[in-house]
Amino acid sequence: MTHLVLPRRLAPLLALGLAACGFSPTGQPPDGSAGADGAGDGPTDTDAGGPVDAGQPDAAGPIDAAGPDASTCIPTTEVCNGVDDDCDGMADEDFDLTSAHDHCGACGTVCADTNATNACVASVCVPACAAGARDCDSDPTNGCELRDDDPVCTAVSATPAFTVRGDVGNDTMTVTGFGEQFIRVRVAEADDGTLTPVTASVALTSPANADFDLYVQCASCAGPVQSATTTAEDRVNMGRRDINGGDASFDLIIEVRYYSAATCAPWSLTVTGHVATADRTCN
Repeated sequence: MTHLVLPRRLAPLLALGLAACGFSPTGQPPDGSAGADGAGDGPTDTDAGGPVDAGQPDAAGPIDAAGPDASTCIPTTEVCNGVDDDCDGMADEDFDLTSAHDHCGACGTVCADTNATNACVASVCVPACAAGARDCDSDPTNGCELRDDDPVCTAVSATPAFTVRGDVGNDTMTVTGFGEQFIRVRVAEADDGTLTPVTASVALTSPANADFDLYVQCASCAGPVQSATTTAEDRVNMGRRDINGGDASFDLIIEVRYYSAATCAPWSLTVTGHVATADRTCN
Protein backbone atom coordinates (compact mmCIF):
# COMPACT_ATOMS: atom_id res chain seq x y z
CA MET A 1 0.00 0.00 0.00
CA THR A 2 1.23 3.44 -0.88
CA HIS A 3 0.94 6.08 1.86
CA LEU A 4 0.61 9.71 1.13
CA VAL A 5 2.96 11.82 3.20
CA LEU A 6 1.96 15.44 3.55
CA PRO A 7 4.12 18.25 4.66
CA ARG A 8 3.71 18.98 8.40
CA ARG A 9 2.32 22.44 7.76
CA LEU A 10 -0.61 21.02 5.74
CA ALA A 11 -1.88 18.54 8.39
CA PRO A 12 -4.03 21.06 10.38
CA LEU A 13 -5.68 22.28 7.20
CA LEU A 14 -6.53 18.74 6.13
CA ALA A 15 -8.09 17.97 9.56
CA LEU A 16 -10.34 21.00 9.29
CA GLY A 17 -11.43 19.96 5.82
CA LEU A 18 -12.31 16.44 6.94
CA ALA A 19 -14.34 17.72 9.88
CA ALA A 20 -16.29 20.00 7.60
CA CYS A 21 -17.19 16.98 5.47
CA GLY A 22 -18.45 14.92 8.44
CA PHE A 23 -15.33 12.95 9.27
CA SER A 24 -13.54 12.94 12.67
CA PRO A 25 -9.81 12.32 13.06
CA THR A 26 -10.58 10.55 16.38
CA GLY A 27 -13.06 8.16 14.83
CA GLN A 28 -16.01 9.92 16.61
CA PRO A 29 -18.79 11.97 15.06
CA PRO A 30 -18.12 15.67 15.72
CA ASP A 31 -21.59 16.34 17.10
CA GLY A 32 -20.93 15.44 20.76
CA SER A 33 -22.43 11.90 20.62
CA ALA A 34 -20.60 8.67 21.34
CA GLY A 35 -18.61 7.09 18.55
CA ALA A 36 -17.94 3.46 17.77
CA ASP A 37 -15.49 3.12 20.62
CA GLY A 38 -18.09 4.19 23.23
CA ALA A 39 -16.16 7.28 24.23
CA GLY A 40 -17.43 10.79 23.84
CA ASP A 41 -15.80 13.42 21.76
CA GLY A 42 -17.04 16.65 23.34
CA PRO A 43 -18.06 18.38 26.57
CA THR A 44 -21.78 17.56 26.07
CA ASP A 45 -21.28 13.80 25.90
CA THR A 46 -23.25 11.86 28.55
CA ASP A 47 -22.40 8.21 27.93
CA ALA A 48 -18.80 8.01 29.03
CA GLY A 49 -17.62 7.77 32.62
CA GLY A 50 -21.02 7.09 34.25
CA PRO A 51 -24.64 8.28 34.30
CA VAL A 52 -25.75 11.86 33.90
CA ASP A 53 -25.28 13.75 37.14
CA ALA A 54 -27.46 16.29 38.98
CA GLY A 55 -28.54 18.11 35.84
CA GLN A 56 -27.24 21.53 36.80
CA PRO A 57 -24.59 23.02 34.53
CA ASP A 58 -21.09 22.88 35.95
CA ALA A 59 -19.32 26.14 36.52
CA ALA A 60 -17.04 25.45 33.54
CA GLY A 61 -19.57 24.10 31.04
CA PRO A 62 -22.80 22.27 30.21
CA ILE A 63 -24.19 19.02 31.62
CA ASP A 64 -21.67 16.21 31.61
CA ALA A 65 -21.16 12.71 32.98
CA ALA A 66 -18.52 13.56 35.56
CA GLY A 67 -19.01 13.97 39.30
CA PRO A 68 -22.03 15.71 40.82
CA ASP A 69 -22.55 19.23 39.58
CA ALA A 70 -22.32 22.19 41.88
CA SER A 71 -25.81 23.24 43.14
CA THR A 72 -27.14 25.98 45.41
CA CYS A 73 -29.76 23.61 46.95
CA ILE A 74 -28.64 21.86 50.15
CA PRO A 75 -31.13 19.10 51.06
CA THR A 76 -32.83 19.35 54.47
CA THR A 77 -36.03 17.94 55.97
CA GLU A 78 -39.07 19.12 54.06
CA VAL A 79 -41.22 21.55 56.06
CA CYS A 80 -44.38 23.40 55.05
CA ASN A 81 -43.10 26.79 53.95
CA GLY A 82 -43.47 27.08 50.17
CA VAL A 83 -39.80 26.11 49.66
CA ASP A 84 -38.24 22.96 48.15
CA ASP A 85 -36.29 22.05 51.29
CA ASP A 86 -35.24 18.52 50.25
CA CYS A 87 -34.16 19.54 46.74
CA ASP A 88 -36.44 17.12 44.89
CA GLY A 89 -37.97 19.74 42.65
CA MET A 90 -41.21 20.00 44.65
CA ALA A 91 -42.24 22.28 47.52
CA ASP A 92 -44.30 21.05 50.52
CA GLU A 93 -45.06 17.73 48.80
CA ASP A 94 -45.19 15.92 52.17
CA PHE A 95 -48.17 17.98 53.36
CA ASP A 96 -51.82 17.67 52.34
CA LEU A 97 -53.21 21.18 52.80
CA THR A 98 -56.76 19.86 52.31
CA SER A 99 -56.68 17.80 55.53
CA ALA A 100 -53.57 18.65 57.58
CA HIS A 101 -54.53 19.72 61.13
CA ASP A 102 -51.55 22.08 61.45
CA HIS A 103 -51.54 23.31 57.82
CA CYS A 104 -55.20 23.62 56.84
CA GLY A 105 -55.57 25.38 53.50
CA ALA A 106 -52.19 27.08 53.92
CA CYS A 107 -48.90 26.41 55.68
CA GLY A 108 -49.12 27.33 59.36
CA THR A 109 -52.94 27.53 59.58
CA VAL A 110 -53.68 25.39 62.66
CA CYS A 111 -57.13 24.02 63.52
CA ALA A 112 -56.98 24.62 67.28
CA ASP A 113 -58.79 22.15 69.54
CA THR A 114 -59.88 24.80 72.06
CA ASN A 115 -63.13 23.55 73.62
CA ALA A 116 -63.57 21.39 70.51
CA THR A 117 -62.31 18.59 68.31
CA ASN A 118 -61.20 20.54 65.24
CA ALA A 119 -60.68 18.81 61.88
CA CYS A 120 -59.41 20.14 58.55
CA VAL A 121 -61.95 19.26 55.86
CA ALA A 122 -61.48 20.41 52.26
CA SER A 123 -58.91 23.00 53.44
CA VAL A 124 -61.27 24.49 56.06
CA CYS A 125 -61.27 24.00 59.86
CA VAL A 126 -64.50 22.40 61.05
CA PRO A 127 -64.73 22.39 64.89
CA ALA A 128 -67.04 20.00 66.74
CA CYS A 129 -67.71 22.01 69.90
CA ALA A 130 -67.57 20.44 73.36
CA ALA A 131 -70.62 20.49 75.63
CA GLY A 132 -71.33 24.03 76.82
CA ALA A 133 -69.36 25.66 73.98
CA ARG A 134 -70.26 27.34 70.70
CA ASP A 135 -68.26 28.71 67.76
CA CYS A 136 -69.36 32.31 68.24
CA ASP A 137 -66.54 34.45 66.86
CA SER A 138 -66.75 33.37 63.18
CA ASP A 139 -63.20 32.01 63.37
CA PRO A 140 -63.22 28.19 63.11
CA THR A 141 -59.42 28.01 63.36
CA ASN A 142 -59.45 28.88 67.10
CA GLY A 143 -62.02 26.25 68.15
CA CYS A 144 -65.10 27.16 70.20
CA GLU A 145 -65.99 29.67 72.91
CA LEU A 146 -67.11 28.27 76.26
CA ARG A 147 -70.41 29.44 77.75
CA ASP A 148 -70.42 26.87 80.56
CA ASP A 149 -67.13 28.10 82.06
CA ASP A 150 -67.69 27.33 85.78
CA PRO A 151 -66.45 30.44 87.62
CA VAL A 152 -66.15 30.31 91.41
CA CYS A 153 -67.97 32.63 93.78
CA THR A 154 -64.91 33.32 95.91
CA ALA A 155 -63.25 35.00 92.91
CA VAL A 156 -65.91 37.69 92.68
CA SER A 157 -64.61 41.22 93.14
CA ALA A 158 -64.87 42.74 96.61
CA THR A 159 -65.82 46.01 94.94
CA PRO A 160 -69.45 46.19 93.75
CA ALA A 161 -69.90 46.42 90.00
CA PHE A 162 -72.52 49.10 90.63
CA THR A 163 -74.88 50.45 93.33
CA VAL A 164 -78.63 50.97 93.38
CA ARG A 165 -80.56 52.82 96.10
CA GLY A 166 -82.84 50.44 97.93
CA ASP A 167 -85.17 52.81 99.79
CA VAL A 168 -85.79 55.70 97.39
CA GLY A 169 -86.30 56.13 93.65
CA ASN A 170 -86.12 53.28 91.16
CA ASP A 171 -82.49 53.00 90.17
CA THR A 172 -82.00 50.46 87.39
CA MET A 173 -78.73 48.96 86.11
CA THR A 174 -78.37 46.44 83.27
CA VAL A 175 -75.43 44.28 82.23
CA THR A 176 -75.09 41.63 79.53
CA GLY A 177 -72.84 38.60 79.27
CA PHE A 178 -71.88 35.55 77.25
CA GLY A 179 -70.91 32.88 79.76
CA GLU A 180 -71.45 32.15 83.43
CA GLN A 181 -70.68 34.99 85.84
CA PHE A 182 -70.69 36.20 89.43
CA ILE A 183 -71.49 39.88 90.00
CA ARG A 184 -71.45 41.86 93.26
CA VAL A 185 -74.04 44.65 93.56
CA ARG A 186 -74.51 47.16 96.39
CA VAL A 187 -78.08 47.88 97.55
CA ALA A 188 -77.71 51.10 99.52
CA GLU A 189 -79.79 52.79 102.18
CA ALA A 190 -80.13 56.38 101.00
CA ASP A 191 -82.75 57.82 103.38
CA ASP A 192 -81.68 57.71 107.02
CA GLY A 193 -84.74 59.66 108.12
CA THR A 194 -87.27 56.86 107.63
CA LEU A 195 -87.51 53.18 108.42
CA THR A 196 -88.17 52.19 104.81
CA PRO A 197 -87.01 48.64 103.97
CA VAL A 198 -84.03 48.43 101.63
CA THR A 199 -85.00 46.22 98.65
CA ALA A 200 -83.99 45.24 95.15
CA SER A 201 -85.25 43.09 92.29
CA VAL A 202 -82.89 41.05 90.10
CA ALA A 203 -84.15 39.86 86.69
CA LEU A 204 -82.26 37.60 84.25
CA THR A 205 -83.44 37.31 80.65
CA SER A 206 -82.02 34.46 78.56
CA PRO A 207 -81.91 34.74 74.75
CA ALA A 208 -84.08 32.54 72.57
CA ASN A 209 -82.80 28.95 72.37
CA ALA A 210 -80.78 29.37 75.57
CA ASP A 211 -81.40 28.90 79.29
CA PHE A 212 -79.39 30.58 82.04
CA ASP A 213 -80.51 30.35 85.66
CA LEU A 214 -80.39 33.01 88.38
CA TYR A 215 -79.03 32.58 91.92
CA VAL A 216 -78.76 35.51 94.36
CA GLN A 217 -77.05 35.48 97.77
CA CYS A 218 -76.98 38.08 100.54
CA ALA A 219 -73.73 39.60 101.73
CA SER A 220 -71.33 36.77 100.82
CA CYS A 221 -70.89 33.48 99.01
CA ALA A 222 -72.05 31.73 102.18
CA GLY A 223 -75.12 33.92 102.64
CA PRO A 224 -78.79 33.02 102.21
CA VAL A 225 -79.68 32.26 98.59
CA GLN A 226 -82.74 32.73 96.40
CA SER A 227 -83.00 31.22 92.93
CA ALA A 228 -85.16 31.24 89.82
CA THR A 229 -84.80 28.70 87.01
CA THR A 230 -87.47 29.31 84.38
CA THR A 231 -86.54 29.40 80.70
CA ALA A 232 -87.47 32.98 79.71
CA GLU A 233 -87.08 35.44 82.60
CA ASP A 234 -85.84 34.56 86.06
CA ARG A 235 -86.57 37.04 88.84
CA VAL A 236 -85.56 37.24 92.50
CA ASN A 237 -86.57 39.94 95.00
CA MET A 238 -84.34 40.53 98.00
CA GLY A 239 -84.82 42.90 100.97
CA ARG A 240 -83.72 43.95 104.42
CA ARG A 241 -85.59 45.82 107.15
CA ASP A 242 -84.30 49.26 108.00
CA ILE A 243 -82.18 49.61 111.12
CA ASN A 244 -82.99 52.54 113.37
CA GLY A 245 -79.81 54.53 113.68
CA GLY A 246 -77.76 52.15 111.54
CA ASP A 247 -76.90 51.54 107.90
CA ALA A 248 -79.15 48.92 106.32
CA SER A 249 -77.15 48.73 103.08
CA PHE A 250 -76.09 45.27 101.89
CA ASP A 251 -74.38 43.50 99.02
CA LEU A 252 -75.91 40.95 96.67
CA ILE A 253 -73.80 38.22 95.07
CA ILE A 254 -75.55 37.42 91.79
CA GLU A 255 -74.74 34.24 89.89
CA VAL A 256 -75.70 33.68 86.25
CA ARG A 257 -75.50 29.91 85.76
CA TYR A 258 -75.48 28.08 82.41
CA TYR A 259 -78.05 25.38 81.73
CA SER A 260 -78.19 25.09 77.92
CA ALA A 261 -77.63 27.17 74.79
CA ALA A 262 -77.99 26.60 71.06
CA THR A 263 -77.16 30.21 70.26
CA CYS A 264 -74.39 32.76 70.72
CA ALA A 265 -76.71 35.59 71.81
CA PRO A 266 -76.01 37.19 75.22
CA TRP A 267 -78.08 37.11 78.38
CA SER A 268 -79.27 40.33 80.05
CA LEU A 269 -79.31 41.05 83.80
CA THR A 270 -81.26 43.98 85.30
CA VAL A 271 -81.13 45.13 88.93
CA THR A 272 -83.76 47.58 90.17
CA GLY A 273 -83.65 49.23 93.59
CA HIS A 274 -86.52 50.11 95.93
CA VAL A 275 -89.16 47.61 94.79
CA ALA A 276 -92.29 46.52 96.61
CA THR A 277 -91.56 43.14 98.20
CA ALA A 278 -92.16 41.41 101.50
CA ASP A 279 -88.86 39.56 101.19
CA ARG A 280 -86.41 40.15 104.05
CA THR A 281 -83.90 37.44 103.23
CA CYS A 282 -81.01 39.78 103.88
CA ASN A 283 -81.94 40.69 107.48
